[in-house]
Amino acid sequence: MDNIFFAKWSLIFLVVLSSLILGQCQSATHSQKKVYLVETDASRKFTELNYVAILHKVAPNCKPKQCLVYVYNNVIPGFAARLTEQEATKLASVPGVLAVIPDKHFQIGDGLISPVA
Repeated sequence: MDNIFFAKWSLIFLVVLSSLILGQCQSATHSQKKVYLVETDASRKFTELNYVAILHKVAPNCKPKQCLVYVYNNVIPGFAARLTEQEATKLASVPGVLAVIPDKHFQIGDGLISPVA
């Protein structure tokens, strides 16, 4: 009876430990990625599917729902994507991509607008 109890708890412990380790690996990879704003050439009339294809070229292991953050259609055509610095550099050389700029968060306070570090 004690062996069965010990075996069950050992299995539970291993499952919990492996999920924690896997979570740490994924969060380390995720933390290396930043959001970039990508401006594209309006004359090319890119669609969301085009953006997904472009992202697949520069970040083949990234799923669209993980990388593609937002699609801009109104004033400036383009999208926001979660990428590593190397992927962003590679994306900047894709035909039809005009600019790749790191996204910045701003904080309003005391009448001043300042970037959040």
